[in-house]
Amino acid sequence: MNKLLKNSTFQIFLVMILGMVAGAIVPNIMVSTKFVGEIFLRLIQMSVVVLVMGSVIEAVGSLRRKEIGALGGKAFIGFACTTLVAGTVGIIGANLVKPGSGIDWFSGMFRTTLNVIDDVLVALVVVKQEGEFDRQIFDRD
Repeated sequence: MNKLLKNSTFQIFLVMILGMVAGAIVPNIMVSTKFVGEIFLRLIQMSVVVLVMGSVIEAVGSLRRKEIGALGGKAFIGFACTTLVAGTVGIIGANLVKPGSGIDWFSGMFRTTLNVIDDVLVALVVVKQEGEFDRQIFDRD
């Protein structure tokens, strides 16, 4: 039993069960301490990137030159294949679902946004044609 209590996997499982029981018995107190769990999860998420990158660097660093070339080729082929599959699935999905087909693009807020963008572009063109734009950028008087 003592060996089981020292096992970190068992400890995590035990605390998880205790947290569920405490949440069921006294939910108000557990809700008020929710920030502690959120901080813990954010710390875990932050450390995952460092651990994964460290593992990758260590693994690549332990390879010989010949192995690195073969691994790089396999990685390139893998990335190319998954990119091709993702692009194909995306195009087929977009053609089947037709996202944005039911939206009236020239009404409400979108129309206002288009008008603002149009006004800004017209103002930039007018300023550029009058030569003021160039002077504002290059003159430091």
